[in-house]
Amino acid sequence: MAFKLYCLLLLVRFLWVFQPQPGYIHPDEFFQNPEPLAGDIFGYDVHRTWEFNKTQLTRSVFFPSLTSGISFLVLKTLSEADLLTITPALLLIFPRLAMVLCSLSTDFCIYNISKLLKFNPEKCLNIFASSYIVLVFCSRTFSNSIEVGVYALILLMVVDSRQKQLVPQAQSKKEKGRSLPRRRNPKGRGKVKNITLTPLNFIKYNLDVDNLSSHGIHPQVTHFFVNLPMLCLPLYVSFFTEVFAVYFGKGKASRPTFTSSTSRAFLGLCFFTPVLLISIFPHQEARFVMPAVIPLILLYSEFVTFPNGFPNVPWIAWNLLGCLIFGLLHQAGMIPCLAHINGMLVKQPSAEPVSHHVVFFHTYMPPRHLLMRSLNLKGRASELHIQT
Repeated sequence: MAFKLYCLLLLVRFLWVFQPQPGYIHPDEFFQNPEPLAGDIFGYDVHRTWEFNKTQLTRSVFFPSLTSGISFLVLKTLSEADLLTITPALLLIFPRLAMVLCSLSTDFCIYNISKLLKFNPEKCLNIFASSYIVLVFCSRTFSNSIEVGVYALILLMVVDSRQKQLVPQAQSKKEKGRSLPRRRNPKGRGKVKNITLTPLNFIKYNLDVDNLSSHGIHPQVTHFFVNLPMLCLPLYVSFFTEVFAVYFGKGKASRPTFTSSTSRAFLGLCFFTPVLLISIFPHQEARFVMPAVIPLILLYSEFVTFPNGFPNVPWIAWNLLGCLIFGLLHQAGMIPCLAHINGMLVKQPSAEPVSHHVVFFHTYMPPRHLLMRSLNLKGRASELHIQT
């Protein structure tokens, strides 16, 4: 039953890519990933944000190139071979498909971590796969969605290398010679000048309150009191239930807690410490703490599932609500509107040059690559001017 449910949830994850969610969660979904890559690969008129300022680069193009970059190159190759026609829908679907494929690495990590720590792998996978974090956020081109997979991989590496300490009864195989090979660099070779450390620039930027004032300043407890409950309320309640049980000494003797289980204490710290550190930055959004949900899923999946592995009612209700709000309703008119404008421009008779003015009011910035307008407007039948 549990495995069949996981397969069904996996199918839903892919189906929601090919029938794209109209919800527009945040501009970063587009402007930190597919928007600049569409300009580079297709030559579209796009808006490049401050993160990609070459004089003070604060964001690496590595992960955007792996997701949207490769997706757009495949799309361009298929188009040049006359196998398909590029449309706004395909510009949306291909990068999201890449993100969903990347999210499978997190499933792999959760399964293996839960097996190593003697948790129930089926329950952990079902809670992860049924979370709206996965069904909505991890199918979008957010850098935070990539961070979820990276954090899960780091956890797996640590748990695998420290299995004896975390699970004393486990008999792990002795491994010899696991140290990484060293490569010597001869003098005078491989010297690099003008290194740009995008993480350092990112931290410097985000520690300056003046820089963040345009993005929004939040109380430094926002992650703990607003964002985490919004992402995974049932798991978050379970975490504090265990914290209070340990503090007041009311935990059940038959059930391991943070004080009696090394693995639970380790995962508890893997949840709490990163959230505490990232709370230093005064600009706080829910997606910033998505990776920290992984330890909660490992710790409390059994608390939000029935014995057969099926999620309980509070978990289902909370995640259906999240899917509805963020996947289907939030700023949901923007993407269909851009597709409509693109269709209107395509149908414009070539003999009638027209200048179109489109004004977006009280909305997020429209991702311009979905309009598929070329940078070079010379000789084109129509011009498009966007104002927000």
